[in-house]
Amino acid sequence: IMLGMITAIMLFNGWASYSYQINLAEHAEIINIAGRQRMLGQQIARLSLQAAQPAEADSAAALIRLRATLSQMRLDSEHLDALVGDETEIEPGPLAAAQAHMYESEVLRNDLWSAAQAVLDARNAAERALSASQVQAAADALLDIGERTVNALQAYANQSSLEMMRHEVTSLL
Repeated sequence: IMLGMITAIMLFNGWASYSYQINLAEHAEIINIAGRQRMLGQQIARLSLQAAQPAEADSAAALIRLRATLSQMRLDSEHLDALVGDETEIEPGPLAAAQAHMYESEVLRNDLWSAAQAVLDARNAAERALSASQVQAAADALLDIGERTVNALQAYANQSSLEMMRHEVTSLL
């Protein structure tokens, strides 16, 4: 009997650990994309400043990279929105905080994209410089909210995994 109980406990422990890892992996993609959004926002700001330089060759190369980075950020944003969905009734806690931050991030991303598009549409370095300062301000704000978003998503993933394990233990008993 004792050997059977030890075997059952070991099997349960293995199952709980596996379930915990699967749950974390499901959240990892969302957390990774949210983190990449922060990085891409900073890269867009840097490229916007480079595009505002008077050297024609440097400016042209920066504009090409800016267009590609902006496109990547938009694709990632669409993917993130699809993964997260639109849950309207959420209990207070880490998920609600994460979604509030994600909504704020969406607003700031749109501001960043508009400012970056103005850099792309500018006719000369002086116009690009003016727009680049707006890109920098939007990127800084997006970086801040992005950090809070990732932290809230990580807290939610941890809480969700712990609740799942608590449920597993309760059902075993």
